[in-house]
Amino acid sequence: MLHGIPLDSDLDKEAALLAKMDHPNIVRLYGICRWDTQIALVMEMMNLGDLKNYVRQRQPLSNNYSQFPAPLLTTELINIAGQIAAGLCYLNSQQIVHRDLGMSSDITVNKKAYF
Repeated sequence: MLHGIPLDSDLDKEAALLAKMDHPNIVRLYGICRWDTQIALVMEMMNLGDLKNYVRQRQPLSNNYSQFPAPLLTTELINIAGQIAAGLCYLNSQQIVHRDLGMSSDITVNKKAYF
Protein backbone atom coordinates (compact mmCIF):
# COMPACT_ATOMS: atom_id res chain seq x y z
CA MET A 1 0.00 0.00 0.00
CA LEU A 2 1.12 3.53 -0.78
CA HIS A 3 -0.65 6.09 1.40
CA GLY A 4 -3.49 3.62 2.02
CA ILE A 5 -4.05 2.73 -1.66
CA PRO A 6 -3.66 -0.93 -2.72
CA LEU A 7 -0.78 -1.69 -5.09
CA ASP A 8 -1.38 -3.57 -8.32
CA SER A 9 1.79 -3.35 -10.41
CA ASP A 10 5.56 -3.59 -10.18
CA LEU A 11 5.75 0.20 -10.59
CA ASP A 12 3.43 0.67 -7.63
CA LYS A 13 5.53 -1.69 -5.51
CA GLU A 14 8.76 0.06 -6.51
CA ALA A 15 7.19 3.45 -5.76
CA ALA A 16 6.03 2.27 -2.34
CA LEU A 17 9.57 1.13 -1.60
CA LEU A 18 11.06 4.45 -2.75
CA ALA A 19 8.50 6.40 -0.70
CA LYS A 20 9.89 4.72 2.44
CA MET A 21 13.48 5.85 1.74
CA ASP A 22 14.72 8.53 4.12
CA HIS A 23 18.25 9.76 3.42
CA PRO A 24 19.69 13.18 2.52
CA ASN A 25 21.17 11.78 -0.72
CA ILE A 26 17.98 10.06 -1.89
CA VAL A 27 15.27 12.08 -3.63
CA ARG A 28 11.90 11.80 -1.86
CA LEU A 29 8.92 10.35 -3.69
CA TYR A 30 5.64 11.93 -2.58
CA GLY A 31 3.23 10.02 -4.79
CA ILE A 32 2.11 8.84 -8.20
CA CYS A 33 -0.50 10.38 -10.50
CA ARG A 34 -2.16 8.40 -13.29
CA TRP A 35 -4.15 9.61 -16.29
CA ASP A 36 -5.23 6.79 -18.60
CA THR A 37 -1.86 5.37 -19.75
CA GLN A 38 0.18 8.37 -18.49
CA ILE A 39 2.07 8.14 -15.19
CA ALA A 40 3.71 11.01 -13.30
CA LEU A 41 5.91 10.66 -10.24
CA VAL A 42 5.60 13.50 -7.72
CA MET A 43 9.10 13.91 -6.33
CA GLU A 44 11.11 16.31 -4.24
CA MET A 45 12.12 19.50 -6.09
CA MET A 46 15.76 19.41 -7.22
CA ASN A 47 16.74 23.01 -7.87
CA LEU A 48 19.83 22.18 -9.94
CA GLY A 49 18.37 19.46 -12.16
CA ASP A 50 20.17 16.25 -13.05
CA LEU A 51 23.89 15.71 -12.65
CA LYS A 52 24.55 15.51 -16.39
CA ASN A 53 23.22 19.04 -17.05
CA TYR A 54 24.80 20.43 -13.87
CA VAL A 55 28.27 19.19 -14.86
CA ARG A 56 27.76 20.32 -18.45
CA GLN A 57 26.86 23.87 -17.29
CA ARG A 58 29.93 23.97 -15.06
CA GLN A 59 32.48 22.64 -17.58
CA PRO A 60 35.39 25.01 -18.16
CA LEU A 61 35.17 27.25 -21.21
CA SER A 62 38.45 27.87 -23.02
CA ASN A 63 40.19 31.13 -22.06
CA ASN A 64 37.17 32.54 -20.23
CA TYR A 65 38.17 33.58 -16.73
CA SER A 66 34.90 35.31 -15.88
CA GLN A 67 32.71 32.29 -16.53
CA PHE A 68 29.38 32.02 -14.69
CA PRO A 69 28.69 29.65 -13.15
CA ALA A 70 32.30 28.94 -12.25
CA PRO A 71 33.82 25.65 -13.47
CA LEU A 72 33.64 22.74 -11.04
CA LEU A 73 36.68 22.27 -8.85
CA THR A 74 38.17 18.84 -8.23
CA THR A 75 37.08 19.09 -4.59
CA GLU A 76 33.47 19.68 -5.72
CA LEU A 77 33.58 16.63 -8.00
CA ILE A 78 34.94 14.53 -5.14
CA ASN A 79 32.14 15.85 -2.89
CA ILE A 80 29.51 14.92 -5.49
CA ALA A 81 31.01 11.42 -5.87
CA GLY A 82 30.97 11.03 -2.08
CA GLN A 83 27.31 12.01 -1.90
CA ILE A 84 26.41 9.53 -4.64
CA ALA A 85 28.35 6.84 -2.76
CA ALA A 86 26.55 7.72 0.49
CA GLY A 87 23.18 7.38 -1.23
CA LEU A 88 24.19 4.02 -2.73
CA CYS A 89 25.45 2.80 0.65
CA TYR A 90 22.08 3.70 2.17
CA LEU A 91 20.26 1.79 -0.58
CA ASN A 92 22.59 -1.17 -0.01
CA SER A 93 21.82 -1.08 3.72
CA GLN A 94 18.13 -1.37 2.76
CA GLN A 95 19.02 -4.30 0.45
CA ILE A 96 18.11 -2.30 -2.66
CA VAL A 97 20.11 -2.26 -5.90
CA HIS A 98 20.01 0.88 -8.06
CA ARG A 99 19.50 -0.50 -11.58
CA ASP A 100 19.82 2.73 -13.57
CA LEU A 101 22.89 4.53 -12.28
CA GLY A 102 23.95 7.27 -14.70
CA MET A 103 24.48 11.00 -15.09
CA SER A 104 20.84 11.64 -16.04
CA SER A 105 19.38 9.56 -13.22
CA ASP A 106 21.68 10.85 -10.49
CA ILE A 107 20.40 14.08 -9.02
CA THR A 108 22.60 17.01 -8.08
CA VAL A 109 23.70 17.59 -4.53
CA ASN A 110 21.57 20.66 -3.77
CA LYS A 111 17.92 20.13 -3.15
CA LYS A 112 15.13 22.38 -1.96
CA ALA A 113 11.55 21.39 -1.44
CA TYR A 114 9.12 24.16 -2.35
CA PHE A 115 6.07 22.69 -0.65
